[in-house]
Amino acid sequence: MRLEWSYEAMLSYLEVESLVFNQWREDVAIDFADLVDEKLALLQIYPKMGASVPNRPYRKLVIHANVSIYYLIANDVIRILLCWDNRSDTNELQKLLRP
Repeated sequence: MRLEWSYEAMLSYLEVESLVFNQWREDVAIDFADLVDEKLALLQIYPKMGASVPNRPYRKLVIHANVSIYYLIANDVIRILLCWDNRSDTNELQKLLRP
């Protein structure tokens, strides 16, 4: 399946990546980016590997204990909606994921 990133997803991913880069060493940031790439490659093979979210059309893929990606599956496309720091306010998450 093909991955398609929303604008919000790209911005949120860059924010998380920047946070990792600024708080940790460069090799940790590179390892994080590699982990994201590995998980997304698996997601393309197994699109339903992320947990379904009750009463929502999207799914949640845990990248790391602190980071998840929210996405939708539509035909042959996996649309990445948001990259989320799991330690952040869940009320804000719900606002960002509203249709």
